[in-house]
Amino acid sequence: MNLGTAIKCCPLCGGRIVVSNLYQYSLDYKMRKDGKIGKRHKNVDSGSMDVSLAACENYKTCDARWEAEDFFVEPDGTFIDYKYSEGV
Repeated sequence: MNLGTAIKCCPLCGGRIVVSNLYQYSLDYKMRKDGKIGKRHKNVDSGSMDVSLAACENYKTCDARWEAEDFFVEPDGTFIDYKYSEGV
């Protein structure tokens, strides 16, 4: 079992890591009295999808990417890498 390693930068190039927390929202359109869908909409925030992704900010030159199971962010903000710390 891999315990993971706390890292402060990208393990491949030294760049900063960007963590993206995914959210979902909808564009709600109301039915008009004539039976057609209106063109105006309301943005409705449906909350978090409870999914996070991470990648190196140097995405054009660096291939470091983490999916949800590849990392963890501690409550204090420490980034724990499970993907690139394998074998460490």
